[in-house]
Amino acid sequence: MKLSEFVGYGDKMEQLMRSVQAGRIVHALLLVGPHGSGKRTMARLMAQTMVCASEDKPCGACPACKRFLAGSHPDVKVVRPEKKTIGVDEVRDLIC
Repeated sequence: MKLSEFVGYGDKMEQLMRSVQAGRIVHALLLVGPHGSGKRTMARLMAQTMVCASEDKPCGACPACKRFLAGSHPDVKVVRPEKKTIGVDEVRDLIC
């Protein structure tokens, strides 16, 4: 998916993606919104953009994008909470 396909979020989305594409990202980001509003899709798009090796990010065709799309990129970990929230132990497991 390209940023241009992710509609409905205005200038804030474009500004965020430009910073990701430029490699100037914040250390943490909280995506908030109702169920079905595209939070997971946006997080995936940002992660793919960060690992993409192409100039036109995310390209979907470079080896890094292909590994990401296959779910096998070593630098991308998906955490699914066991309960309602992600716990400290789950975050610690990511670090180790």
